Amino acid sequence: MTLMDDVQGRDSRGVSRIPPPTDADPSNRQLRLGAKAWLQESGRVLLVKERRLDGSTFWTLPGGGIRSDESIREALQRELMEELRISSSVGSILTSCLYEHESLGNIVSKYFVINCEFDGKPNPNPKEGIMEYCWAWSEDVPQSTLDPFQRLIEKRNFLLTEDTETVR
Repeated sequence: MTLMDDVQGRDSRGVSRIPPPTDADPSNRQLRLGAKAWLQESGRVLLVKERRLDGSTFWTLPGGGIRSDESIREALQRELMEELRISSSVGSILTSCLYEHESLGNIVSKYFVINCEFDGKPNPNPKEGIMEYCWAWSEDVPQSTLDPFQRLIEKRNFLLTEDTETVR
């Protein structure tokens, strides 16, 4: 079993160890794994403005869910290409966080925040729900930034000095 299998909640055969939610227990949360990119330029971090199905918007780090047939690296590179039409180089895992989705019912995402580099200029893809992007200093993060990512950005100096683990 690899580290990624263990992180993704899979046994040595690649079978998920995360039980699905049951209708009998509505408090049961379903875990979704995701990857978010930590992209920096001149001390600022890249954020994207996403549109929910109900039309409301929020700011977050670029990235998204990990498909069952993908590694973290593959998922993040795919997400960056889909959302911002940029090629990327995936580095080390900086940290992880949990996010309870307001719009997705009982789903909780565990996001791995990964240091990345990219080629080209971000080009938001509205077909993927990405409306715009910005480069933000920790003190000027947009108010509608999702809470776990707002906290991470505010503590970016801490993140950059943490021990990191290379993504495989």
